[in-house]
Amino acid sequence: MDLALTDEQVAVRDTFRSFFQKSEVFERVRGAGTQGFDPELWRALCQMEAPGIAVSEQDGGDGAGLLDAALVCEQVGQHLAPIPYVETCVTGRLLSSLGLSAQARRVAKGKAIGTLALTPAVAGQWRFVPAGAVADIVVGTVGADLVCCEGMPSGNALPNLADLPICHRSVDDTAVVIARDALAESTVQRARSEWRVLSAAALVGLAQGALDLGVRYVTERSQFGVALATFQSIAHRLADCHAAVDGARLLCHEAAWSLDNETPDSASLAAMAFYFAAQTAEQVAGASLHFHGGYGFMLEYDIQLFYRRAKAWSLLHGDREATLEEIADRLDYTTKVA
Repeated sequence: MDLALTDEQVAVRDTFRSFFQKSEVFERVRGAGTQGFDPELWRALCQMEAPGIAVSEQDGGDGAGLLDAALVCEQVGQHLAPIPYVETCVTGRLLSSLGLSAQARRVAKGKAIGTLALTPAVAGQWRFVPAGAVADIVVGTVGADLVCCEGMPSGNALPNLADLPICHRSVDDTAVVIARDALAESTVQRARSEWRVLSAAALVGLAQGALDLGVRYVTERSQFGVALATFQSIAHRLADCHAAVDGARLLCHEAAWSLDNETPDSASLAAMAFYFAAQTAEQVAGASLHFHGGYGFMLEYDIQLFYRRAKAWSLLHGDREATLEEIADRLDYTTKVA
């Protein structure tokens, strides 16, 4: 397995890094407020055909792999871009895999925002749907069926720590069954794994962004006549953070490669990547906020934006610690099969 990026993938990463750097994203994050969505930034990203980067060419996408989408997600996370990129990318790939070309093309071309309900509907309602407040298409399970609903989003997000556009969505009259029984289960399981990998990539980017802020702060600030960065306790902590971010990035890339190549351990690697990236993002953001001292808690400083999202992003899939039990179960099953 060679996880080195190709020249084309490096170009993808650098292109979107430049795009977000020029977009004054932190001001947009604040401007988006509690709704967590910037329509202008989303339209600009869609003009670059980013939503369809990992959707098949016959359905209007670029036909690239999940790793290419992960590289974009990392830049989304590093700049805290208030856009539903992870959700739309996963939904477009799901619709394409089931042969729903019309819907997949709309998502790939940025004509519609899609999202995946991560838990089954209860009493006709999907709860805490990522990007549910802004999504035009919601895909989720109802019993043994996988259904697709299309309709105007409410635009009203539930109050949450990270100002994400999450909300409950009802299984309404527009619901159409797109897969049943075994096909529905396998499709959803793969989509959830892809969601985990792309979310892991965004969390890796978040951790990198928080680390960059921390490094910048301690190199610019001084105490007792010397830069804070020269203190051993700070320098050693930053080195640990850097190693953790690199490790999370490599694990995320391995998980993306595994899903693209449909290896037997792909679901396990996706869960591992998600857990480790979430843990790393929270620890790195916490360390960087700590280095800022009391300033880190002030709204004028960007680090608090990273810290709040690091705490909240991983909770979209429920209790993060439960992921460890799932990994253990999957590894035990894999060992028995082998």
